[in-house]
Amino acid sequence: MGIYDVSRDYYVTCQSNSNTNFNLFYAHLKHENIVKFYDYFEGPNEAFIVTEYLPGGELFAKISSKDYALTESKCRGFARQIFKGVDYIHKVIHSESSIIS
Repeated sequence: MGIYDVSRDYYVTCQSNSNTNFNLFYAHLKHENIVKFYDYFEGPNEAFIVTEYLPGGELFAKISSKDYALTESKCRGFARQIFKGVDYIHKVIHSESSIIS
């Protein structure tokens, strides 16, 4: 499990009007390319997001490291994973909105 400290100002700015609905939506996403969301906690000046633990670390830190050789093949693999995750969320949002309509 990973716990991320997020600036409270950033978190409040980015959260939707219906925070509970967002958390319920995100908690039910199940896809190999989507980080699993567990919970969040708010403090007076910060918010903590609890997600699944990802042992590989952050993608940007990995590819910007001087010791990492980013090849075209690796870049295609990263892009493919990101696009699969975005496609999944896109389909879920459209299926949910058609049910509501």
